[in-house]
Parts: sequence; structure tokens; C-alpha cells
Amino acid sequence: MHINFHGGAFLIGAPQQDEHVVRLIAAEVGSVVINVDYSRAPKVRFPHAHEECFDVLRWAAAAAAEQGWDGERITISGGSAGGNLALGALELARRAGGPAVCAAVLVVPAVDVSAPPSAYVSDIPNPFVGPSLVRTMQAAYFPDEAQRSDPLASPLLGNEEIDALPPLLIMTAEHDSLRKQQDRFIDKALLHGVAVTFECFPGVDHDFNLNEKTPAAVWDEFKVLVTRHLRSHL
Repeated sequence: MHINFHGGAFLIGAPQQDEHVVRLIAAEVGSVVINVDYSRAPKVRFPHAHEECFDVLRWAAAAAAEQGWDGERITISGGSAGGNLALGALELARRAGGPAVCAAVLVVPAVDVSAPPSAYVSDIPNPFVGPSLVRTMQAAYFPDEAQRSDPLASPLLGNEEIDALPPLLIMTAEHDSLRKQQDRFIDKALLHGVAVTFECFPGVDHDFNLNEKTPAAVWDEFKVLVTRHLRSHL
């Protein structure tokens, strides 16, 4: 059983944008996949979407016998804000004492929403995620500045939260304005003894996973990494 959370800065996006990923997992890994739709800002605020995503994880485990899948072999994935929500579901599961998750795939994840908009810089002009989008995201979904430092919102700031993480596959992009926080998260997870496989794809920005112009070589490597990671844990 695999659960996927789409991206969109907690503001936009839809499950359909990840159809290529979930179809890959279903076909190549042989897993049932739940592609999750969750409430977005400004309709809801933190931690509403995080709690919804955890509810899906909890339901997937509880409904296993009825639905005919293995509730003890669950993996999750998410891109950008969806990567943050995947980590959030893991953290809420830790706080609740389960359900267990075997592994996670994080694609250009947002791991520190407490960082100021000015921290989102890149070595290319006009990166996909810039200060304006970050300001909107913070104001709409994380209006309480103090809550942005909660490890549920900013996994990079966790400690025991990181200790509890399952094996991770983390994929980043060379020109992504979130890359510095992602690199720090990878380093911290490794320091805490988490099994982390990571890859930084050269020449692409935050949106490579949704961009039709992404080089075929990047897609080929992406597919291999996702398939290998999930097959090894499911």
C-alpha cells in the first residue's frame, strides 16, 4: 500500500498532477496507491491539511482487511508541500503511536516553513519558488508565526521527530530555492542515523517533476530511484 500527497504550496494543486508518479508506482512496484486530495489554504490553516493526511494514513492501515491490502506494509510519498505533508503524517503517527510506515519518498520537499521569504534564493533568475509565493503561503496556511517552528510544520527543526523517520529517498534539484534547507535536512537525518538515499538532479528547478521540458535522463533516473526504493521496502 502506497499513499501520495501532491504539492502546491498548501494553496493550489490537485492529485491529478502526480498521476505519472502514482501510475509508475502502481505499475512498476505493484502497489495499491492512494493519491490524496486534501484541503488547501485559505480555506484551512495549519495543521488542518496535515491532520487530514494523517487521517488517510490511519484509515489505510485500519481498513486493510476490508480493502484487501497489507496494512502493515505502507509507504508514502510527496512533492514540495506534499513532501512536508508526508513528513507531517509520519510525525503525527509517531505522536499517536502508529501506524507504522516502511519508507518514504520526498521530492523537493519543503522542510522549513519558518525560513523568511528572503532565504528562498537560487543561482538562476526567477526560480520557480520565490519570496512572493513564500509570503503568500506563510500568510495563508501558517499565519501564526510561532507555529512555523513546530517540527510538524518544519521537520528540519525536529530531533526526536527525525530519529523516528523510516528509510527515506530524497530527491532535490540543483537550482531549487529550497535546496539549502533540503541539504540541511539530509545532513541532519544522516547524523540522526536515518537511512537516507538522496539524489540532486543537475540543471533543473523545483518544478522538474511537473515540467514537460525536464530532460529524459532526469526522468529515467527518477523512475529507477523511486522504483528501487519502494520495491526494497514493500
